[in-house]
Amino acid sequence: MTKTMFVKITATMCSGLVLSALTSRLAFAVNGPAPIKYNFGQLGEYSISGGVDGYGTLYNNGAGNLFNQNPQNVSVGLTNALVTLQKISGLVQFTFEAGEYTFPILGSKSFEYPTGSPQNAYNFLGTPVLQGYVTLVPSPDFSISAGIIPTVEGLESGQDWNNSNFFLSQLANMEITSERGVEATLTHGPAILTVQLDDGYFSKRFNNFQGALTYNLNSTDYLYLYGSNTFGTTDFTNVTNGFPEVNSNMIGGGVFTHPLSC
Repeated sequence: MTKTMFVKITATMCSGLVLSALTSRLAFAVNGPAPIKYNFGQLGEYSISGGVDGYGTLYNNGAGNLFNQNPQNVSVGLTNALVTLQKISGLVQFTFEAGEYTFPILGSKSFEYPTGSPQNAYNFLGTPVLQGYVTLVPSPDFSISAGIIPTVEGLESGQDWNNSNFFLSQLANMEITSERGVEATLTHGPAILTVQLDDGYFSKRFNNFQGALTYNLNSTDYLYLYGSNTFGTTDFTNVTNGFPEVNSNMIGGGVFTHPLSC
């Protein structure tokens, strides 16, 4: 049996993290920093947020970790150090989120990456940019985005500020956190439809299609259906993260409650 003590200390520069409507589907186990907004007149409205937090873990009778990277019975470190900048008005908008993060995995010892390899997302995404995309908003009901976009597949995220669970489950290892691609979103009444074409798992092959439908049932509850399908086969031994899930397909959904306001 593995017994775990996990202590987290958080310090925020603002108070929450700017997230797109599609990534804020669920209530989060740990709320990130809230954005501060600035209006520059004809230059548009912007928001900025950022935060830093750390962790401490103590494991007894542990059994290694998911990546077998120097498992530690006692470990402390930096969990998140992220800054988000957004332009949130006008025809041309953008989102840029960069920094570093680590993630506690359920049932897995904490670990440190080998010397010379940063303890952050670079190991999986190959870049310190977690999200970085430009969005065209020709109308309130339609938008197109391109760049490093957040996934609409699944219900967990590889970054705990964006996740409903504090510890990542094995489900999170099957899902994509962000990928390079294009996205279109259409809103009609209580329904929001999003489709993406991307290089799932940063494979550098744009052969992954994702779709998601959100339907507000009432003021508190909504239906969320999602799915992804990969066309063709990608040699996962040559992609950035080397995960065989690069060739997987996924479908799921359920009825959820909107997250509470911070």
